Amino acid sequence: MRNLLFSSCFLMACNTAFSPANAGITDPPSSSFTVSGSLSLFSDYRFRGLSRSNNHPAVQGTVTVAHKSGFYVGAWSSNLAGWGKMGDSKMEIDVFGGYRHTLGAFTMDGGAIGYIYPAGGGGTKNNYFEIYGSASALVGPFTGKLGFNVAPPQHALGRYDPVSLSKHGDHSNVYAYGETDFAIPRTAAALHGHIGHTSGDAGFGPNFASLSPTGGYWDWKIGADYTFVKHVKVGVWWSDTNIDNKKFKSMWSSTDKGLGRNGSIAGSAAIFSLTLLL
Repeated sequence: MRNLLFSSCFLMACNTAFSPANAGITDPPSSSFTVSGSLSLFSDYRFRGLSRSNNHPAVQGTVTVAHKSGFYVGAWSSNLAGWGKMGDSKMEIDVFGGYRHTLGAFTMDGGAIGYIYPAGGGGTKNNYFEIYGSASALVGPFTGKLGFNVAPPQHALGRYDPVSLSKHGDHSNVYAYGETDFAIPRTAAALHGHIGHTSGDAGFGPNFASLSPTGGYWDWKIGADYTFVKHVKVGVWWSDTNIDNKKFKSMWSSTDKGLGRNGSIAGSAAIFSLTLLL
């Protein structure tokens, strides 16, 4: 959304079946926590329409621990390459926490997420955080969702002069999006659509990386997935933005970022995925 060749170990509680002969022995109370996760292989890691793996494959993993009250915490990770290395880090780790509440067909969700780029030559300058919120509604096989991510002014979003490397203040970034999903009845297939808009400060950030490289732009993607044998999912997506590739490359022409070496990192792309649901 999302490797260091990420792998996760999960401890899961197992319930034991008791026969009628075990009268007087009761099942232990169910846990208030649930653990879920996934391990995925993507042909390209696209973040808001831009490739952070330089149009190369990415291995991604995630784990979430949720409480029955609605609170949850989790972590996600992916490998990086080219422009997406964000200060020469080869890895992105996202940590998040929030609260989700469902009332009938409506679900509200909100929290905070931190983006961490460890072991990079640029230190911690590119680490940043966002506050997010969304509202979704389920109508038959259709789900509609509206959401936003707001990154308050912070160091990682500052604009730097590419020659003197002097900083021109801290800046904010806003990402607003809409999504729709359609679960095809009597099948394990689903269709998905997404459109989003980024509003931020154009130019170079610290270590020649930026959350919003051209300021404001649109991104969109459509796709479909199919779940096999309950725990294996395959997907195909088409991703694109309205960023003019010539403009992007004129701003971000540093060859060590790999721009244009393997196609446009801001243009249209077909993306394939294989996910193991844990």
